[in-house]
Amino acid sequence: MRRALNILYKLLPHALFLALMGMMGVILQRGDRDWAALRPMLALAVLMEAIVLLRAKRWETAGIFSILFGVLILWQAYASFMNTSVSFLFPPPDKVVAVLVKDIRLILHSILASFWLLLLGFALAVVLGVALALLCGYNRRLQNLVVPIADVFSAIPALVYAPYAVAVFPSFWLAALFVIASGLFWPILINTIQSINSIDRTLLDSARALDLNRRDMILRILLPYCTPGLFNTFTMQISSAFMLLIGAELMGMTSGVGWYVKYNSDFSNYTKVIAGFIVIGVLVSLVNAGLDLLKRRLLMWTNMEGRA
Repeated sequence: MRRALNILYKLLPHALFLALMGMMGVILQRGDRDWAALRPMLALAVLMEAIVLLRAKRWETAGIFSILFGVLILWQAYASFMNTSVSFLFPPPDKVVAVLVKDIRLILHSILASFWLLLLGFALAVVLGVALALLCGYNRRLQNLVVPIADVFSAIPALVYAPYAVAVFPSFWLAALFVIASGLFWPILINTIQSINSIDRTLLDSARALDLNRRDMILRILLPYCTPGLFNTFTMQISSAFMLLIGAELMGMTSGVGWYVKYNSDFSNYTKVIAGFIVIGVLVSLVNAGLDLLKRRLLMWTNMEGRA
C-alpha cells in the first residue's frame, strides 16, 4: 500500500502537467487565445515538467511541482471558464506569463534598480549596526546607553519616516535609501547585541587574560562569535527589507519593482500588477537561497558542529 501511494505521489505532477496542457488545448480550440498568446505559458509548463524529470530523485520535487501545477490549473480554470466577469481584476495565468515575457527588459531593469537600492541600504545598515553593536559588546556602559534608545526607535515603522525623508533629502532616491537603511539598522543592532551578550563569559575572561587589545577582542572574539547570528538576522530581515524597498519605491521613484507595480496599478493594469507580485516573490526566495548558500560557504565550522 505504501509503495503504491509513493508511485502515485511520483506520478501526480506528470498527470497535472498533462491536465494543464489539455486545458491549454481547450482554450485554443475555443478560440479564446491564439497559439502565439499561449506560447509563453506552454513553455513554462514544459520547463516545469523538465525540472521534475531532472530532479525526480529528490522526494520533495514531486510535492512542490504538484502544488504549482495544481495552482495553475485552478487559477486558469476559474479565470477562463467559471467567471469571466473577474478577468479584469483576476487575469488568467497565461496572460500573466505572457506579460512577464513581453516586459522582460523593463522587469530586468527594475530588478537591477531595486537590487542596487536594497544592497546599498542593507550594506549601510549592516556596517553601522554591526560596528555599533561590537562597540556595545565591548563597552557595557555604552550598551546600557544605546539599547533603551534602540528599543524605542525599533518599534517605529520605518515607512513612517517616508514623508519627512522626502521633504529633507534632495532626491527620492536618497529618501528611499534612508528609509531602507533606518528600517534595517535597529533590528540588526539589537539582534547583534543580543548575540554578543550570549557569548560564554569564560571565553571573554580567557581573552582578557591573554591581554588582547580592543581591536583584537572585537575582530577575533566578538565578530566571529556573532557572525552565525548575523546571517540568521539577515535571513529574518530579508522580507522586511523588501517591504521597505517596495514602500520606498512608491514614494516617487521612476524605476524598481515597487515602481513597476505602482505604475501599472495606477492604470488598472492588474495583469502586470500580478506579474510584479510574482517577480517580488521570486526575488525574495532567490535572495534567501543566496544568503543560505553564502552562510554555508563562509561558516563551514557551523555545519561541522551541526553534523557532530
